[in-house]
Amino acid sequence: MIKEEIPLTERSVDSRVEREWRKREETHSFIREGDIRGRDDDKKTIIEFLLDSNVNENVSILPIVGIGGLGKTALAQCVYNDEMVSKQFNLKMWVCVSNEFDTKNIVKNIIACAKEKEPTEVSMERLQSELRTTIDGKRYLLVLDDLWNEEGERWSSLKTLLVGGAKGSKILITTRLPSVAKITGTAPPHLLGGLSESMSFDLLMHMACCKEEELQDPDMRAIGKDIVRKCSGVPLVVRTVGSLLSKKSKHEWLKFKENELPDVSQREDNIKLVLKLSYDHLPSHLKQCFVFCSLFPKDYEIKKRTLVNLWMAGGFIQPSNRSQHLEDIAHGYFMDLLWSNFFQDFKKEPFTNEGTCKMHDLMHDLACLVAGTEYWVALDDTKSIHERARHLSPRLNSNIMGELPISRLKASPREHFCLSLDIGKLDQEDQQVKQIYAYSFKVSKSYAYWVCITHMSGRCQGPLVS
Repeated sequence: MIKEEIPLTERSVDSRVEREWRKREETHSFIREGDIRGRDDDKKTIIEFLLDSNVNENVSILPIVGIGGLGKTALAQCVYNDEMVSKQFNLKMWVCVSNEFDTKNIVKNIIACAKEKEPTEVSMERLQSELRTTIDGKRYLLVLDDLWNEEGERWSSLKTLLVGGAKGSKILITTRLPSVAKITGTAPPHLLGGLSESMSFDLLMHMACCKEEELQDPDMRAIGKDIVRKCSGVPLVVRTVGSLLSKKSKHEWLKFKENELPDVSQREDNIKLVLKLSYDHLPSHLKQCFVFCSLFPKDYEIKKRTLVNLWMAGGFIQPSNRSQHLEDIAHGYFMDLLWSNFFQDFKKEPFTNEGTCKMHDLMHDLACLVAGTEYWVALDDTKSIHERARHLSPRLNSNIMGELPISRLKASPREHFCLSLDIGKLDQEDQQVKQIYAYSFKVSKSYAYWVCITHMSGRCQGPLVS
């Protein structure tokens, strides 16, 4: 049972914005898998590298380098799924590495991708043996997406396990850091630049769902070209701005260009300004749903059903009449954020038909920025909990389950906070799960609270209410 009567902080929102947002819901027809524009030359260059068999080493490594938002991952996905590339390799594997370079975890993910099932081994000794058995002598393609590690020794320890592939094996690495490319690449890095002005303009008008007469309007085209110049060829920015301007009038486009849109340049702090602008235009009910996502780790594959249940458990869903089902409204919220590029990489699992998505790193940074002190993700430093934190997301591998300094949280008896826990694949009888439930009831003695416990199935167990 989901309790709905949770007091939420009221935020004022312009009623015109709310009305316009509801009108835009009807335009959903979201399929953008493989939708990549203006990268034909980049794609050709990388595919030539992948198909090149005239190499000295068994395993060749090409880093793709560029700032956040340029589409490094999208480009890697594009070539990874190319038909000629697929025919070239006996084995293809995709692993998202992100901020934490954990060799053991990377090895496990490579094995899981290659064998399409989780490895049963747990020790590093057995995992490295299983990895080498899996890839040695095979011509493979491995993508290591979003690599940040700059320590040469740590990279070498992983590379040693990968060099046994057959001649012609290739590794693609996507990274923002030239220093990463320097320690990993066996070939000169592919430096990804911005989109051309013409491709940026086409993408903007596509995302804005412009009608044919608008595309032919010289004034509208002039305004659009001025806008894309300010976007500096960054696809994430162009997409976000295009979604924001969808269904807007020429006057509103002009007002946005002159009064709101900053010059982006290819600097990530400026890019975040544009993303923040898009967030500012969200109605309040979507703002709190987006900010809630700051509780997920970066590059986390979010299950739609889990997220929707957490929103409902947190009291974020606002029915306009009693006949509406919360699940249907929450689905609309999700699609609104997806359509507006706050989520990406939406897909449905082939066997379960369950939808999943991710957040771009810069969108996750934005969610953390606007979350402020109200949302807090626990690692090990419990002292860092802000006294006004109301939404806590402990990681199971952290020490938070020992002693959370509840006394530091300043709340009146009528206030609440939400404790969101993902126990993943653990069984209901697992000792950690029992510890979580026991801890939850301990918290309940101090405050009114909300506990949302999610399993791999995506179903919320709870919330538990004191």
